[in-house]
Amino acid sequence: EWCLKLNFKNMLSRFDQSKVAEKIQREYHSVTELSEAEDVFDACAKAESPAFTFYVADGESSALEAVVVCLDEEKLYCLFIRNFITEDYVVSRLKALAESFAESNKKLLTFDVKKCYDYIPCNNTEVFFDCKLAAYLLNPNHKEYELEDVAAEHGDINCRDYKQCFGKKSLSDVIEEDEQEFVEYACMRSLALQKAYI
Repeated sequence: EWCLKLNFKNMLSRFDQSKVAEKIQREYHSVTELSEAEDVFDACAKAESPAFTFYVADGESSALEAVVVCLDEEKLYCLFIRNFITEDYVVSRLKALAESFAESNKKLLTFDVKKCYDYIPCNNTEVFFDCKLAAYLLNPNHKEYELEDVAAEHGDINCRDYKQCFGKKSLSDVIEEDEQEFVEYACMRSLALQKAYI
């Protein structure tokens, strides 16, 4: 019952042995041009439950480096804050998206929503579905949930954490030196949120 209330429907269906797993061909898109970003946000507006993860620079600057969007298992986008894709642009588009979702039953999927408010300013918190909070409510004995825990327990996805993938490298260095690997890493994390939700 709690699984249904919290929308972790996947947790129930994963044990259905009658379902045959389908091989999904995923494509990880790196978005660096404003026109591409516009297309992604336009697609988000039509989606039922897009999932977002945010990647912030190390150190005092705390500048937004990338936003990753999952629309479904085959539509995964990593928007880099560069060229004409500015942090102000991203925040304004996400604010408009949240306000439009507030007028419907659609949800913006996040992990630890309190850390997302700077990037998705919206007074109506009901538009957000916090996968971290939902996982905790399902199992309050688990002291601290990381995204990797939610991915494994509720999304049937094995996500490696940042240190496993990149060691002690800073986020800026990882993006500069291993951009494609970062895109795949980050896209899988947003996908995990959506799979846990649906």
